[in-house]
Amino acid sequence: MKVAKNEQDRIDDVVKMYEEKEAFQFLHCWKLLHNEPKWNDKVLELNNTPTRKTQQPEGPCNPVGTQPNTENAAITRPEGRDTAKKKKMQERNEKTEEKQDEQMQEILTLKGNKMRLTEKMFDLQKHEMEVKNKLKEEQLSLTKQDIEARAKQSEAQLLTAELGIMGADLDKLSPSVRAYYVAMQQQIMERRGIITPHNNDAA
Repeated sequence: MKVAKNEQDRIDDVVKMYEEKEAFQFLHCWKLLHNEPKWNDKVLELNNTPTRKTQQPEGPCNPVGTQPNTENAAITRPEGRDTAKKKKMQERNEKTEEKQDEQMQEILTLKGNKMRLTEKMFDLQKHEMEVKNKLKEEQLSLTKQDIEARAKQSEAQLLTAELGIMGADLDKLSPSVRAYYVAMQQQIMERRGIITPHNNDAA
């Protein structure tokens, strides 16, 4: 007489069948989850999923003994988070480098303009200094000429005065005035080198 197997007997049979290949170490997990709705729904979904064919059907496009062309049939994997992050960072670095290059170009341009402006200011200062020196030389020259002109004028006035003294008619002068003119005439002749004080004393 064949005895009907209960649920535990069926579990033992399944475990025994599984352990023909390797030990089943998840029995305690199965006992906790096998009555859970989520677990049962997942098992039902797996049981209803049709098995995929692992071999391409034979036909004119896929002869027997040839490998199917999987190059064009390969599914493009979506871009991962790390890849997208790395790509975004690379784009950001490229933009930063471009911005730095533009800023460096602007700095070099400003430096070049500043150097040209400095050179121009230096040339202007040099020209201004040359003009000032030239004006100073001209002023010194004019001052020297003015001094010489005044000296000549003074000399001319002195000669005129001396001529007046030397040409005075002493006979028409009073004794005191005549004595003054005689003394002045003597000084004039000494200054002009006509007579010397020694010759005058001897006289």
